[in-house]
Order: sequence, then C-alpha cells, then structure tokens
Amino acid sequence: MAKCEITLKFQDDSIVVRDARIIKKMELVNRAITSELPNWETEDTIFTLDSELPFLKGFGVFMISNILKYRPPPADDFTTRAEEYPEANALDLDQLKPIIELANYTESEDFMNSIGFVIAKKLDNLEVDQIAAFFGVDCSDDEDIFDENDGWTHPKAEMFKRLNRDQAVEQEE
Repeated sequence: MAKCEITLKFQDDSIVVRDARIIKKMELVNRAITSELPNWETEDTIFTLDSELPFLKGFGVFMISNILKYRPPPADDFTTRAEEYPEANALDLDQLKPIIELANYTESEDFMNSIGFVIAKKLDNLEVDQIAAFFGVDCSDDEDIFDENDGWTHPKAEMFKRLNRDQAVEQEE
C-alpha cells in the first residue's frame, strides 16, 4: 500500500492525514492533490495543501475523526435518530455550525449531510424565533406575510409555535 501523508493547514495549526480514504471523502482536497499528483493514491505521497482551510484545527480534527463512519440517513428513512451520531449529537448548535461549514467547504457531502441531519433534529425542538436566530434571519410579527420586494412569505412566529395538548384542543373549539 502506498504511503500517504497529506498536510492540511488550518487557521491555527496543521493536521497530517495518513488515510487516503479520508482524503477521498474531501472532494476539494482530493481534486487539489490530483491536479498536482495524479497518481497519489498508488504512489508514495507527501503533500501539503497550499491553501489554508479557513477554520480552526479543532473542527478539522472532529471532521477527520468521524468522516469515515458518518453516513446520512436515506431520504425515505424516518427512523434514524440523532443519537446514531453520538459525537455530533453531544455538541451544541453553535459548535456544529462551523463543522457543517467546513464539510461544505471541503465538499465532504456525506459528512455534511450527516451533520445537517443532527442540526435539523436539534432545531426540531426549538421555537421559530430561536431557529431564525440560529440562521441569522429576522423573525417578525408583521401582519403582511408576503413581501413583494423579495417574493418570499414571512409568516408570523405564532403560526409555528408548538401547542401542548390542552392548547390544541382549545384552538380546535
């Protein structure tokens, strides 16, 4: 088996990746290496990625540590739980945000979709104003929900509030 040592530079430090399977999961990195060393998978390769990845090393360590084991649930599977991704599920939304951004940046699609699944499950338990804050958008209570300027609807937050059983029965009456 060919020797593989790929150095990835992050904002605060570097990581050496020695597993070619990890590199192949990061399409951006794979393309960068292949453009200079087309036979990198079959020949001994020591390579440093020229560009710095604009993220902290800790997020890279998390991604590299989990990229081979995380697979997104199939689109028609409604039984998968966030607990099936224990390392990601243990993090809060603010910690997951730069991880999914790094996965997107490196074009690590399966890993990105897995982290997106965990984020979606965490957002599922929040109120609409908290979700809006996470995405950095306004959540207004304006009566006119259709904005002619941007063509988007902006429904009131109350439309998405979760009702407990008593409130739901009361609203039906």
